[in-house]
Amino acid sequence: SNFGFLIRDFGFGTAGVTTGFWGLLTGFGLLIVPWLMHGMGAGDVKLMAAIGALKGFQFTCYALLYTSIVGAIIAVGMLIWQGRLWDGLKGSLLLLFSIRRPGALTTAPIAGSTNSPAGGPAPASAPGTAPAAPDGLDTESAKATEAARATLPYGVAISVGAMWAWWFEMLHRQSMLHR
Repeated sequence: SNFGFLIRDFGFGTAGVTTGFWGLLTGFGLLIVPWLMHGMGAGDVKLMAAIGALKGFQFTCYALLYTSIVGAIIAVGMLIWQGRLWDGLKGSLLLLFSIRRPGALTTAPIAGSTNSPAGGPAPASAPGTAPAAPDGLDTESAKATEAARATLPYGVAISVGAMWAWWFEMLHRQSMLHR
């Protein structure tokens, strides 16, 4: 991000640095929330912040819009590929309608907790044994399988969204030149 400020300073002076700063804050500020909710990696947040520092506030807003569209397309494609489209849509609707209630995002009991998603006590496993995993997998394999199902390559969506915004910016410049 410092490199982005340096480029903006040499290319556009103080006004460029100010625009880059607002772009950085926009890219970082809007993606830090999903990162805090464990919805994306810190690298995705840094990538969007760097794009903001290089291209400024307005470009970052467009890039975030296009990134959202590309990310949604990738997510739906992954759900279709995995045969989980209906489950994914159901989960998204549940998240959308439950986000207003405090604690509504908790869907699994926390280790050592007595709370379960249904509100009753968490299911206990025999002392010294791991909780049963779905499909007969051991706990580590189940975690790895679930993580693989839930991983969305959002860096790809950010890159494609930024290129899409850049392409529209170039088209706009071309149309302005031919007037």
